[in-house]
Amino acid sequence: GKKAKDVVVEDDVKLLEQYVAGYCVAIDVTARDEQTEAKQKGMPWTVAKGYDTFCPVSEPFDAAGVGDGWRNFRLWLDVNGERQQCGDAGVMIHAVPKLIRHCSAVMTLEAGDLLITGTPA
Repeated sequence: GKKAKDVVVEDDVKLLEQYVAGYCVAIDVTARDEQTEAKQKGMPWTVAKGYDTFCPVSEPFDAAGVGDGWRNFRLWLDVNGERQQCGDAGVMIHAVPKLIRHCSAVMTLEAGDLLITGTPA
């Protein structure tokens, strides 16, 4: 997609066509033991999320023609052949267009930036 700052496009499909180039899956890994220890010390817990391998990202797939169909994406995570998580993008707390509008009001989104949304509700 293109650079996004203060996006006000109201039509969700048009917004997605303009600002979303593709979709991918990322795993936001956290070392819970280090997170807990940092919290107890009143320290930032960035290190608990900052190891070199802690945010693997899939190859993106082209968003062309997807439009509002992103809501139909089914996401899952298997570890060693065992299903750990499964959910549908359509039940996310915040829709992709809403996230783009909100985030672009706070910061400039550059082409190639990723918005990691969290696990579907």
